[in-house]
Amino acid sequence: MTMLFRDRFFSSPVQSSSSFNKDAELKKHAWHSHATLLDAEKILSGKPSYTYITRPGDAGERGFAISFVNRDGNIAHLPFYLICPKNGIWRNCFICHVGRLEKVISDMMGCDLHERLPL
Repeated sequence: MTMLFRDRFFSSPVQSSSSFNKDAELKKHAWHSHATLLDAEKILSGKPSYTYITRPGDAGERGFAISFVNRDGNIAHLPFYLICPKNGIWRNCFICHVGRLEKVISDMMGCDLHERLPL
């Protein structure tokens, strides 16, 4: 039985990397690689509710920020983090917003998935 287990789980090469690509995922969510908070304010000014961009944050290589127009038309900025680069799991600074990036973004903006407007 031990031999069967070993052959089944260790005979083929183990992939060292996942298919998750951080850069590709960020690009799907309106990534602006050089935008600052002030740039985001200018970019989003006058845009409809739930329009957003993602940009670099202040927390190193796994820290990012989202800037978006909220339901009231005001521009908000929130941090989010890549907590599991292997599987593409993200979270906001609030522990209840954890999962795939599209879910975390929708949770942070307080909207449904179909209401998001990446710019």
